[in-house]
Amino acid sequence: MSFKDEYAKFTQPSPAREAFVYKAITSLSRDQIVKSMKPISVKRPDGATLTYRVMPDYVMIDGVRVPMSGNTAQRVADHFGLSLPSAAMAKEIYQNADIKVPARPLSGSGTNVDGRQYSGKEVVDTGVGYAPFAINYNNKINKQLSDHGAKEGEIVSGFAKDIVAPPSSGKLGLYGLFDANGKPIQGGTGSTPHDTTIHSEYGSFVRLVSPDVEITYPDGKKEKKSTKDVYQISSYNPSPKDKPMTPLPPSSTPGGKPQKGSSKEQQVAQYTPGKPRPGRLSFLERIDNFLSEIS
Repeated sequence: MSFKDEYAKFTQPSPAREAFVYKAITSLSRDQIVKSMKPISVKRPDGATLTYRVMPDYVMIDGVRVPMSGNTAQRVADHFGLSLPSAAMAKEIYQNADIKVPARPLSGSGTNVDGRQYSGKEVVDTGVGYAPFAINYNNKINKQLSDHGAKEGEIVSGFAKDIVAPPSSGKLGLYGLFDANGKPIQGGTGSTPHDTTIHSEYGSFVRLVSPDVEITYPDGKKEKKSTKDVYQISSYNPSPKDKPMTPLPPSSTPGGKPQKGSSKEQQVAQYTPGKPRPGRLSFLERIDNFLSEIS
């Protein structure tokens, strides 16, 4: 079964889906990722030029750009010895992209899943983390890129939100979804109210950047500095309790609801967090308890 089919079975965001995504991505070749990276050069107000390398497109498996949480994105970057971009870098990448594709979010156009038409409102109500939406949005992106004549290896941007380094709030950082006028729908510092452990969206992906930046000064002198230092990038710092769980077989039940008789593992894999309710364990407490029981 292809990655796309397996991923689609994890209908809603869950620890198990994050574990599945992490395991699949870290099986990719670092050499191929690094070899594919292209240089971006940006001139600073002081006359110095910054040059760093970026993936021309987002992390993909079997042609599918993969949504994930902030913590998983950080683990992926750390695994490959690369960096997540800052919001400023995501903007620079768009400005220097070979192909700029305006975003067409499903919340505006709606989408069709297995013969069922979802309105924009229904997309939001169902959840932006719904896996079939991610597959559909990928197909939509690929058609847009084809219509724009994009070639393999060209830097493409505009159609998605970059998962960027965390803003000062420590919450999930997202930047992008550019409109036809080149303005990001999700802009500013990339700050969101979302958690970094579970939240993912059908149109938010990871584009890794080089861990260092070459600085060329006006006098011709060059030096390399850490990307994190130059762009003041902090990291998502998941606690040991947030370590990815071993992937569990997902249910194919629509909406990710557990079937009767499903195991505790499947119920945890399908659990979709909501607002904490008085007298009930929080989502993370449920996960902690589950991990304690199986350890």
